[in-house]
Amino acid sequence: MIFAVCFALVIAGTYLPDFFFPIMIISFLVTSVTDGKLSIALSVYFACIFSLAEGAGMYMLLCYVSLACVGALLSDYIRDEHVTVFTGVIVFCADMFIPAVFQYLSYRTLPVSFLKDAFASGLITALTAWILFPILVRFDRREPVSAYETLLDPDCPLVQDIRRYSLAEYEHAKRVSMASGACARLAGAKVLTARCAGMYYRLGVMAGEPVVANGVRQAVDNCFPTDVITILSEYQGLEQKPSTVESAIVHMVDTIITKLELLDSDTFTTDWNQSMVIYRTLNDISAEGFYDQSGMGINQFLRIRDFLAKKDLLGQTEG
Repeated sequence: MIFAVCFALVIAGTYLPDFFFPIMIISFLVTSVTDGKLSIALSVYFACIFSLAEGAGMYMLLCYVSLACVGALLSDYIRDEHVTVFTGVIVFCADMFIPAVFQYLSYRTLPVSFLKDAFASGLITALTAWILFPILVRFDRREPVSAYETLLDPDCPLVQDIRRYSLAEYEHAKRVSMASGACARLAGAKVLTARCAGMYYRLGVMAGEPVVANGVRQAVDNCFPTDVITILSEYQGLEQKPSTVESAIVHMVDTIITKLELLDSDTFTTDWNQSMVIYRTLNDISAEGFYDQSGMGINQFLRIRDFLAKKDLLGQTEG
């Protein structure tokens, strides 16, 4: 559907004045359903397709390619960090002034009428980033509930396999699942993805070495959702570090709960001592850049860390 709209905009763009093809809006549209690298490629693709269809000159092609790259980069950033007044102003300025620069380079003139049109174009693009783009992102992040709920059902055969393998492992999986879901909700990430990945994070442990490969194999054999399989492939960062916010959350939760379970209960004479262990552990991991590739913002990390430090992780068995 999104790509059909993009092609419709390509056709509609032929009726617009030179340098005003809405390529940045197309960048926001494709970024809402793809990742950052692919959105840049697709945005440049649409820019080139339109330029070829229009028989555009070199300056016009460079203008659209520049807008496509800037739009894709900005939309990828806004998707992860949310739109602010500052980013909205950047979108407005980019869509207004980049065409103005190439208009001047092409014709050595910059009419007032062009600036008025550029102002209107920038305003429309900024409003798209401010209003429409967040809606599209939320729509795209809606999760196919049935698959996740089936895997989280206590009567699910895989859940029962974990219980039969080890009651301690089962209790650990429940704790990680519930805490991961709560942290994902706090961070604005996918709650069911985090819960499901938390429940099966140590799936490969039951099958033995190689843990990661065996966990992924079982997940694939049981038709796990793709995003959950990705998190299992990043188990404990043994082969690759977390690449999504949900993967980082599950790693944080599993690491902390594992540490608390291993430490003797007498170690924690006060809640303060337990909090200090959590703060220090997560700070050390973060300082090593372990979560740098996950897209987790510093504010998300701090909120999750503080939440885990205050929560009774070993006592929770339900949300």
